[in-house]
Amino acid sequence: MSTITLQMHVYARRKWDGTPEYYISDNPSLSDASVFGRVCTSAPFTFEPPSDLNLTAIEIDGLEAEKTKALANYQSTVANINERLSKLMAICNEVTA
Repeated sequence: MSTITLQMHVYARRKWDGTPEYYISDNPSLSDASVFGRVCTSAPFTFEPPSDLNLTAIEIDGLEAEKTKALANYQSTVANINERLSKLMAICNEVTA
């Protein structure tokens, strides 16, 4: 692979305790200053990606993680619905003494 150079921008803001916090982005105009702060400097960043970089494998890993999360959310939702159904059915089947 070839060498890649990107213009990077460093954003700075003050955390709640007064300490500085920094973010780096290739976007020179991140719109939410309360989250990212303000650009305090910009500089070129040059790197050489690994020769064995496999973007397809990275995307597959990301989709697998997304699928796992979606399945967990689905199972949690179904469990909550089943619990509510059980409670409603118990109310309907109550026997008065």
